[in-house]
Amino acid sequence: MKTKNKYIHIELNQSHKAYLHIRNFCFFTNLYSKNTRKGKEFDLTSEFVHIDLSYGKKDELEKRTYYVMDEDGYLYIENMKIIEYNMDRITDFWYSKNKEKIEEYKYLIMLGLDRISLNQIAKGDQFMEEYTKKVEELNDRDAFTSWIIPEEDAEMILNTEKHISYDEGHNVGYGKGIDIGLEQGMKQEKGIIARNLLKVGLDIKVIMDATGFSKEQLEELK
Repeated sequence: MKTKNKYIHIELNQSHKAYLHIRNFCFFTNLYSKNTRKGKEFDLTSEFVHIDLSYGKKDELEKRTYYVMDEDGYLYIENMKIIEYNMDRITDFWYSKNKEKIEEYKYLIMLGLDRISLNQIAKGDQFMEEYTKKVEELNDRDAFTSWIIPEEDAEMILNTEKHISYDEGHNVGYGKGIDIGLEQGMKQEKGIIARNLLKVGLDIKVIMDATGFSKEQLEELK
């Protein structure tokens, strides 16, 4: 996105991987290079901003800002910065009822809320109420309506993973191969399912029944 004197590059990261910062930095610096060389002189006035909206970060801070600088804080490039938002941490402010943080981050918080919570946070804010209305209209279209409830989806995924893991184990031989395939496939998929169900605010008892995780394990994932 380009404003009067800013280039803003945004990435929505649904999970956090070791390569993520490198990948996003490459995209961002490519944007920086292309737009810096457009004229006959280097662009010293435009500000280039990269924003990461990241889920799955194991970080206590809700926001970090990065610059290209030396160890004493002297900027090497003055018109470039990277801002990363820890979306899980920011969404948690809503559920912990942190009023000050909710007001500060409400426009980011609303990106990860279920319909009931979204209506609650939007009440009294014209921009958010309009956003909520559009989201609800979109979600009510047949093309976007879920054909099964989350619990059924979780059960079907688990059963399918069991079947796939069994077939993979069967191909390498009975016994140990089957056990390894089943254990690895189920463990990985249950973790993914549990995280997704936690994000949408499903009742923790339902998630426990669907995945087999204990309350303590789910709290750790959350």
